[in-house]
Amino acid sequence: ITALSMIDASSRKDLRFHCFPSNISKNSFVLNFETWGDSQIRSGSVSWIAIDRGLTKKKYINGRLQTGSYWFKQSHPGYKLHEKGNNKSLSTHIQFDLPFAAVPKIASFL
Repeated sequence: ITALSMIDASSRKDLRFHCFPSNISKNSFVLNFETWGDSQIRSGSVSWIAIDRGLTKKKYINGRLQTGSYWFKQSHPGYKLHEKGNNKSLSTHIQFDLPFAAVPKIASFL
């Protein structure tokens, strides 16, 4: 589960964004945040939960989860979400503390 937990954006522009996980493996995933149009985002925070998908006959085995959060802000090198213009994105690689037995479920919501 990825969820936006904080955002600082221009009040003079429309707020458009999309947050989603990709390249999910037993060990890690990539967290992506995109904006488009004239949206300008100065900073934000995304929290995430990875849930073990080890299911057998509708019962969890090795049922566990891992959590974390990622802060992004204008002062980070290479940060572009605050700039004027179209289609800006930010991606970061998240490494799990411990590998999962199977590829975990990571869902997005706002």
